[in-house]
Amino acid sequence: MLASLLSALLCLCVACSSGGDTPQPAPEPEPEPEPFVSTIHPCLLLLKGEEEKINALIASSEKMKILHERTIRQAEAAVKADVSEYRLDESGKRLLNVSRSSLQKLFSLAYAYRMTKSAAYLTAAKTELNVVCSFPDWHPSHYLDTAEMAMGVAIAYDWLYDYLSADMRKLVAGALEKFAIDTALDSSHTSAFKGYNNWNQVCNGGILYAALALQDVLPVKMDKIYQQYKKYIGNVVNTYDPDGAYAEGAGYWDYGTTYNVLLNYALKQNGYDVYMGNGGFMKTGYYYFHVMGPSRKYFNYADNGTGGGFSISPFYFAAGNNDPSLLWWEMNYIGSSMGGNRHMPAALVFAKDMNLSSIPQPAQLTWTGNGPTPVYLTRSAWNDTNAAFFGVKAGKAAENHGHMDAGTFVYEANGERWVIDQGPENYAKVEAAGVSLWSMGQNSGRWDLLRYQNKYHNVVTLNDEKFNVNGKATITDTFDEGTRRGATLNLTPCYNKVNSVTRTIALVDERKLEVHDELTPTKESSMVWTLVTDNNTEVSVLNETTLRMIRGTKSVLVSCTASLPVTASSWQCKATTAYEAADAKCLGFKATLPANETTIITVTLTPEQ
Repeated sequence: MLASLLSALLCLCVACSSGGDTPQPAPEPEPEPEPFVSTIHPCLLLLKGEEEKINALIASSEKMKILHERTIRQAEAAVKADVSEYRLDESGKRLLNVSRSSLQKLFSLAYAYRMTKSAAYLTAAKTELNVVCSFPDWHPSHYLDTAEMAMGVAIAYDWLYDYLSADMRKLVAGALEKFAIDTALDSSHTSAFKGYNNWNQVCNGGILYAALALQDVLPVKMDKIYQQYKKYIGNVVNTYDPDGAYAEGAGYWDYGTTYNVLLNYALKQNGYDVYMGNGGFMKTGYYYFHVMGPSRKYFNYADNGTGGGFSISPFYFAAGNNDPSLLWWEMNYIGSSMGGNRHMPAALVFAKDMNLSSIPQPAQLTWTGNGPTPVYLTRSAWNDTNAAFFGVKAGKAAENHGHMDAGTFVYEANGERWVIDQGPENYAKVEAAGVSLWSMGQNSGRWDLLRYQNKYHNVVTLNDEKFNVNGKATITDTFDEGTRRGATLNLTPCYNKVNSVTRTIALVDERKLEVHDELTPTKESSMVWTLVTDNNTEVSVLNETTLRMIRGTKSVLVSCTASLPVTASSWQCKATTAYEAADAKCLGFKATLPANETTIITVTLTPEQ
């Protein structure tokens, strides 16, 4: 009624001011804004009332109680921590560390407040939200930064919705829309969502969390974000086929797969269809399970460190496959000294309906995964830190985060990783030096980095030449002969001027590692057969065909039999540039191979103590 009276008065004023001219129609009044009210929160991961399921879980499982307490400690640390600052890394290209730190703070604080209702956690979360939502942007030029920040802010907004003021809800929702959702719908950022790698998973995951959190007030934009997900997510999910191996290696498996399972879970609980691929995705928990050696270090091929930290994804796959043995590593890792994880509360969410009273020992010692980057993994035992273990990989260098490492392997025995992969260089330092780190072309500066080229991996190098970046090695056979099990790889496409190169690698008598190479070059060729080990390993050359690796009282004999003379030697892999940190010992055998004849070289690694 008041609106009608005001409209009539406005018409009268217009008529009186018109000087007797024909009265003008009154302008339409501005519509009143829709009230900022939602009835759906929380809608992400932990729904209203499900705190009781977490309480029951931590009451029934000592390990999960420790995990809960560790998450609360993360929240306590966040209460004491400085608020985030908008600061790029030394390359000037990323806000990613800030986004990840903020995600850990907000996820932990929101969890802690829901579980304890302690005001300190809510206050700290509000402070962090106020700061990051007042940033100038979430750095969409490197879209992972935006996606990770969006996930943290979305979870805090959703979980703490009932405890935020109307002004704070408006601020946070505005930031999620402007910095996340609107940038995701900008065609200049589409490439972040459609790749065949972890970017697809992280970017779709983070932005869909933002859109799900605002689905009640932005339903049209939510649908657009969901349609974008449906269009592109198969690009990466299909790369898990057929067996679950991850093209980018174990560390990036943890990163990309974590966001994928978080996304799957939230979409499903909100009634959306989830793309699961052709079967490989739900098998990938077994890849992670097997790619970790007895030392709890990954077989860290490509741009991966040795890892060994906590992962939430096994909880999703253990529940989805009804196989609690997939939690073998994580449940053994959970303890008072465990490291932090920015997604840690999700493990409790995924596990809340599981019976974790006992975790069976894994049954299988061996796993093979084909796909873009095939791998073979085997060990002598599970419940033994002194067990023997090796992993070998195929694939190609021109894979996202790839190295020139087809045919490389790692080897553990007697509690030591004797044969290593050096992992990646510091991206920011290399980028700041102007190296074309992300170009995968044959002549890219990426391949000049010592850690990235074949000469400093556990492979054979011919004529000091780099591998062909697009030459893809394959696993052509696997075998289990009782006392000898392993795999054969065709490495021919990786080399220049060869008729064939094959490698057969096997664990013998549950201890020794046997590496059998057959090489047929088309011209006379110099050959270097390389192993890489840590600098804390003493290497002794015993004779032309034998070396010994020594660490304290433990040792491994490295012996070679070949169809022609070889020379045993050791040398250093040490970077000379300011932006590389490569520093390791190499050992192996050198020879000259005749043209068009097959040279056979068999190297055996035998633990002595």
